[in-house]
Amino acid sequence: MMCIKVYYDACLNNEKHYVFTNKNGTNISKVLSNDLSWIGKIDYFPQEGYENADSILSHQAIFEKTGKQIIMPKALSNMVMYQVSSKEKQVVDLPALRYARIYCFVNGQKAVMKPSKRGCVACVLSKEKNEIKVTYHPSIFYFLFLVLSAGTWMFLLIRWILKFFVRITLKERVGVYW
Repeated sequence: MMCIKVYYDACLNNEKHYVFTNKNGTNISKVLSNDLSWIGKIDYFPQEGYENADSILSHQAIFEKTGKQIIMPKALSNMVMYQVSSKEKQVVDLPALRYARIYCFVNGQKAVMKPSKRGCVACVLSKEKNEIKVTYHPSIFYFLFLVLSAGTWMFLLIRWILKFFVRITLKERVGVYW
């Protein structure tokens, strides 16, 4: 849980300042600087992600044996794709946040995701060029409600056409009383 501490600084004309800290007391108030480019980028980060927001937003991947490296993602529909080369088999902590229904595929094969200290997707790479796809699969309820919504709009459109263009109301036609 994130805490907000409010304090007053007499040297700064008694302006109110907010200090954001995580549950460990780490100061993450950098987001309140005059640079507002962070707005909307860390709203849905998991707790671990707040502490590492800078490295995640700057696309830093953390390799188990070779350290940090910036890798640029290719964004597709419900998918982020990375091209990564590795000289040896190792675990990589990708700059993609790990949520429910997130899956990772390495070279077309579903990969087992490892725990990550940053709250990101971590997987094992092979000793070669690797194509990593991090995908999100929506819940079945998303599709059910999509069909329900489309059906409702179709019903309303047909009702409107019958009422205004044909001048026949559903009440007179089928005996339905609204």
